[in-house]
Amino acid sequence: MRIEPDLSIDIDHLLSIPLYRDLYADLGEHRSRLTSLAQLPMLEKSKLVHAFPGCWMTKDLEEAIRVESVEYTTTSGSSGERMQIVRPKHWWKGEYQRTYRTTALLKEFDSGADHKCILTTAVCSSAVCWRTDPTFEERIVGNTLYLNTSADPNEWREQDVQRIFAEIDNWQPLYLDADPQYLALLITKARAMGVPAPAHTPSVVSLSYEYASQFSVDIIRSFFSSRICNLYGSTEAGYLMIDEGAGYRRTGSGAHLEFVPVQGMGSGVCEIVVTSIKNECMPLVRYRTGDLVKIAEEGRIEAFCGRAKDAVEGCRGWVTVQSLDDALHASGAELHAYQLEASTNAFRLRYVAGQAFSSTDEAALRQALTQIFGSQKPLQLKRVEEIHPLQSGKFALCVPAKASPAVINAMTV
Repeated sequence: MRIEPDLSIDIDHLLSIPLYRDLYADLGEHRSRLTSLAQLPMLEKSKLVHAFPGCWMTKDLEEAIRVESVEYTTTSGSSGERMQIVRPKHWWKGEYQRTYRTTALLKEFDSGADHKCILTTAVCSSAVCWRTDPTFEERIVGNTLYLNTSADPNEWREQDVQRIFAEIDNWQPLYLDADPQYLALLITKARAMGVPAPAHTPSVVSLSYEYASQFSVDIIRSFFSSRICNLYGSTEAGYLMIDEGAGYRRTGSGAHLEFVPVQGMGSGVCEIVVTSIKNECMPLVRYRTGDLVKIAEEGRIEAFCGRAKDAVEGCRGWVTVQSLDDALHASGAELHAYQLEASTNAFRLRYVAGQAFSSTDEAALRQALTQIFGSQKPLQLKRVEEIHPLQSGKFALCVPAKASPAVINAMTV
């Protein structure tokens, strides 16, 4: 089955994989008449979580495991239960190169020669995992230096900020890939502590790993003169989209994206459903990512909207992370970080604010929240010194009281 212009799907190969043999059991002889992905059932993450590795086990995978040509990792668990993954060794090195070739900002970056830094969670991955505080040399993998060693970046003290900046100057990265919340917090701490900025400025800063709030992007842009882009992807599917300042567009090859409208989420809000054959050990066909985008009438990807499970019930439907972030940012208040918790009897906004924050700013935040949540529940605002990440290391901007039934049950094409 040819999915123009992105990729070809070999149904016979899929049927050699236990997962798809079970999922496609009802296709029977009809598989020879398949002409589009829409004729295939969607793949839910829950089907993959508890059946590893048997659901993927083919003769080719058995042989790859025998000769140790594969590596293992897990997803962070921030979008649901942690999922185990098997893929060819050094798969992400190839994925980086596939992505770099599709963007003007990174197409000249040579991952085999040029230096790169990564600032994100310290959670174990296939590349790094530390039980103790590692040295500078121990945090270098190839030409990439991993900067963070703390489970919670709020724990960074002045010597940690100085160490990270000194390592950036030492390593001289052409490219810095960062979790936006971690990088914004690093900058905020540096300014509060009076730590001078690193003398070296990376040419490119990419923001990925989790939703980039407009507040975090403002902080980063005010600190770095680098060209900044947003990358969207996942551990299981690789990079899928990039925003270089003119809206999100596709990256690389080997993947096909569907945007499936979600009821109750507002006009144009869709869930991303991905078909990716880049990892031959675990090809994903019509895989529900649980992530949302807003699609303009002409089909352009207007905005990334966060995870479906983080949507909060408002007075006119479900409010995405992006809608909440837009409302808070438009209030004009200077926030460094925030977290909205929707309990069964109240909305609670905890926020970290800048020095110039005033009662007028808090009133503006309250008004912004009232416009999207109404007066159905009491609205509580609390200024705090820190907001801590989840166990996964990621930060939750929205904590809903319950999952949206629109997301779980009512997704329609």
